[in-house]
Parts: sequence; structure tokens; C-alpha cells
Amino acid sequence: MTDKTTVSPAARRAAWLEEMKAGYTGDGINPEGKLAAKNPNSRALAIPARCWQCTGSGAGEPGGVKRIAECAAGDCALHPHRPYQEGGYRANLDELKAGAPALPFKTVVSPIERARANPADRTLAVRAYCYDCMGGQPVGRKNPNGDVRKQVGECTTVSCALWGVRPWKNATPGEIGESCGERAITPDVI
Repeated sequence: MTDKTTVSPAARRAAWLEEMKAGYTGDGINPEGKLAAKNPNSRALAIPARCWQCTGSGAGEPGGVKRIAECAAGDCALHPHRPYQEGGYRANLDELKAGAPALPFKTVVSPIERARANPADRTLAVRAYCYDCMGGQPVGRKNPNGDVRKQVGECTTVSCALWGVRPWKNATPGEIGESCGERAITPDVI
């Protein structure tokens, strides 16, 4: 690959997608290849691909499915959405919703807390994952990393499966304010 400083993130992402497509045979086992070949902007495909990357599974490596199914990273925002779990994602929704914390009306929460309160929402899960990845802090703590939403939007890790579906891609400081991803919970947010 060429020097990162001379090639735009979009061009690097396109090169990565082409590389993943080349290794995809249509067998359905390699989620990275499936994401690249079918729809790079699909959260439903990006989450399994990110789990695949996180567990260190390779295209021809046995055991990747088992490692994802048995993943013990319960604090990961994507954990409820991981593929290959026993009974499947949909079968576990009722249990996830029953264990979700209730958020008081008009409470300011971080994207991580919002995702925990809404475990069935893929969009909130991706938002929380990216917020955490860039060093987002719980509400009430000063964020030493600055404006996390802006950092997520400007992320240059194009080989991350979530790069194409990350939130706040077009965020500017004026749109975001100083809240670093925190927003009051209102009926339309929950």
C-alpha cells in the first residue's frame, strides 16, 4: 500500500475493500469479505466483520466462528449483536431488553449508556463502540481527548469494518457543541 499521508482515507478504504473482495469466495464464512462484496455501508454486515477482526480470525482460519460465539467481552457495545451466538441474536432480544437499565426522562447520558439502555439498536451499538474506541468518557468526567464525535468522524482506521458505518462523519464543532456525544434522553431518543 502507498504512503498514508498522500492517499485519502476514502481511497485507502476502497483499496482495503478490493483486497477483502478478492479473498471472498461467497462461502459466507468470511464476514470481512462479505461486507466488502455485498454492502460496505451495512451495519448488519459490519458488526460481524468487526467481531471477526476483533477475534483475530483469518479468511481460512478454523475456529473463528467458535471464538465469536463464545466471546466474553460483555462490556463491548457490539456484544449483544455478535453473530453465531447460541439461539441467534433475535432469540436473545427479550433477555437483553429485560436486563437493560432504565434511563430517567431528560437525563444526559453518553452514547455508551444509551446503547446499554437500548440493546436491540445496532445504530446505537456502533455509535457507542466508536465513541469508546476514541476514548469517550462517561457523563460528568472531563474528556481529555477533546471532541470525541469529531474524532470519530475523522477516523482514519479504514481497515476497521465499522469505518463505513461510523457515526458523525460530517460533524463539525458547531453541530456538536462541547458535549462530546452526550445528549438528553427524550421520548424520541429512547
